[in-house]
Amino acid sequence: MLRRYASRVALVGILGIFALALNDHVVRAALPPVDVPGSAWVTQGILKAKIPGEGTFLGAGTGYVFFGPYVDPSLTETGFLLAVLDEAEEAIEVLGTYSEIKDGKPIVVVDFDALASELEALFGEELTITVLKATVKAKPKNTKLGEIIKVQFKTQFLVADVASVKVSIQYKGSGTRGDAI
Repeated sequence: MLRRYASRVALVGILGIFALALNDHVVRAALPPVDVPGSAWVTQGILKAKIPGEGTFLGAGTGYVFFGPYVDPSLTETGFLLAVLDEAEEAIEVLGTYSEIKDGKPIVVVDFDALASELEALFGEELTITVLKATVKAKPKNTKLGEIIKVQFKTQFLVADVASVKVSIQYKGSGTRGDAI
């Protein structure tokens, strides 16, 4: 009698766990993709710069991510802006365009000329900067707790003065949807 009862309890327990797992899977599948166009996000992360002969610098950074169309800042339908502020409130603005290969999955293409101009303004307009690489990965996601985003920006560029120096800057952060500025 006890064995029959124990096996029924075990069967009910297994069925209960299966039902919970199935319910959790159904709830996850029911979350819609993030509506990316016209959105703004605020992220917190780490800003890192490598300068040959000077070393590596790390600091906290705040990133503001905008997907067009957006009014302020003014972005076209496919416009993209990532503004990263360091602890001293100095900003690097990364402009570009984006497209969605799938709803909620943006692919960002960085405008190298705009980034070079931004870096020249930041480091000194008498310098000539050539952007070698620049990528932005933005991964918005809908969760049970709300919409979140992970963003990563990497660039490598040459600073041509007396001698060319290869510098790299990277920002990696995560945050939530909201009014950015």
